[in-house]
Amino acid sequence: MGAAVLRHTPSDRWTVRTVLHGRHLDSSSNLGFNEGVDEDSGSIQWNGFNGLSTQRVFFVEPQVTYTGPRLRVVAGGSFERVDGTSQEFWTGQYGFSFTDFNFYFYSQKRSYETGEFLNRDEWITDPLLDAEYSANIAAGYVQAEANLGSRVTLTAGVRADRFARAVDYLPYTTAEGPQAASTVDDSDAHLSPKAALSVKLTDHVTAYGAFGEGFSPAFGPIWAFGGRNVNLKPEIARSLEGGLKG
Repeated sequence: MGAAVLRHTPSDRWTVRTVLHGRHLDSSSNLGFNEGVDEDSGSIQWNGFNGLSTQRVFFVEPQVTYTGPRLRVVAGGSFERVDGTSQEFWTGQYGFSFTDFNFYFYSQKRSYETGEFLNRDEWITDPLLDAEYSANIAAGYVQAEANLGSRVTLTAGVRADRFARAVDYLPYTTAEGPQAASTVDDSDAHLSPKAALSVKLTDHVTAYGAFGEGFSPAFGPIWAFGGRNVNLKPEIARSLEGGLKG
């Protein structure tokens, strides 16, 4: 990964700042999702999972700041590009067993008394995800802070965001048969306001109130993106706060 911050100050009141960032990630995971303990058989059971992924990220954020005697304004934007691959492999016993009339989802059963695997002969390995994806994330924002006299400060701002993702699900074959390829894409946008007011009651005590809003697109992880409800709107978090500072 690498990052750079570029600064330029054309005058005492103006500052221009740009952040650049890039990274490349290769990762692998070998996990077991716990399915519980069976004291009657002296065993513990989990799902065997192995994941491989790559991810490349590029990010740029230019910002300009004006600082006057009673007014400070910050405005800027950002753009982020993400692309990568994601693969998932599951290992264990799969399907309905007529031996104990249970359904298994890549389950690995082991004796916690001897350490012996109890269903090793039933294990299979299946791919359940093989995907290539990309996402574009863009935003623009502006915020103004004004001193209304010697005791009152008002802050107001707004941020516009847009998220877009496209995923190519590649074909693969599991115990249930071949899975076809598909391509899924979606985008969404949101406008987030912000406002705050502070009043200096004394030299040492300030009363304040603030409202803010943030959001996250309801895209979810790559493995769940293909089957999601495309009518889902962004998750919105609103915050309202008031109090005293001393």
